[in-house]
Amino acid sequence: EYHLKMMGTADTAQHDSLAVAAVIDPSLIQTRSLHVAVETEGQLTAGMTVVDVDGVGGGTPTADVALGVDRDRFTRLLVDRLAALDRTLT
Repeated sequence: EYHLKMMGTADTAQHDSLAVAAVIDPSLIQTRSLHVAVETEGQLTAGMTVVDVDGVGGGTPTADVALGVDRDRFTRLLVDRLAALDRTLT
């Protein structure tokens, strides 16, 4: 209900599942090497992770950042793994 009300969809984010899936099959995600920093002094942004996607800050890339996902392949992998787990538990 929360996701439907706040996001307009009943789907939930799968951040952790996608991270594990990317270890299993790195081709599921598209990444770019970008400068990433954690803001420690901003009045409105303290504690936020800031990614310089456009390169305007001129910083050296510090992390590979996932910017795209093959949603259909990820969904199939997730559902297949959950179904296999369910079969082992029953």
